[in-house]
Amino acid sequence: MLRKGKIVPWLLDDPHNRITARSVVDLFEASAAASDCESFGLFMAESRDFASLGPVSVLLNHLPTMRDIVECFIEYRILISDILNIALVDDGVNASNSNFACIPDRDSAASALAKTAINRFNGFVRYAPEGRAGC
Repeated sequence: MLRKGKIVPWLLDDPHNRITARSVVDLFEASAAASDCESFGLFMAESRDFASLGPVSVLLNHLPTMRDIVECFIEYRILISDILNIALVDDGVNASNSNFACIPDRDSAASALAKTAINRFNGFVRYAPEGRAGC
C-alpha cells in the first residue's frame, strides 16, 4: 500500500518527517478502495481526536481565547496539515472562522476524513473550556 502512495517506509520511522499531501491522499484512497468500505474515511476519522493534531494541540489547548486558538492554528497550519486550511473572518465587530480542505474529489474517503477533521476542530473552538472568551 505504501508503494501505491509513493511513500518509502523509512519516512514513517520519524514522526517529524514530512510526507506530501498528495502521497497521503493517494495512500488513503488506495486503502479505502482495498477495504471496499464506503465509510472508510468516516471510520478513520472516528479514531482521531484533538491530540491527533500533534504537538501543536498542546499549545492550542492552553490558549486563553478562541481567537487565539484560531490564529495559532493558522500560524502553525503547515505543521498540522497541508490539506486543511482555515481563515479568521473579522469585520471589526464579529469574527468567525472559515475552513476548507484542498482535495479535488469531494466524494472521496480523504475528503470525508478532512471534513470530519474540520468539524472536530470547529467543535473544539466552539466548545472550548469555560473561561475562554469568544473570537
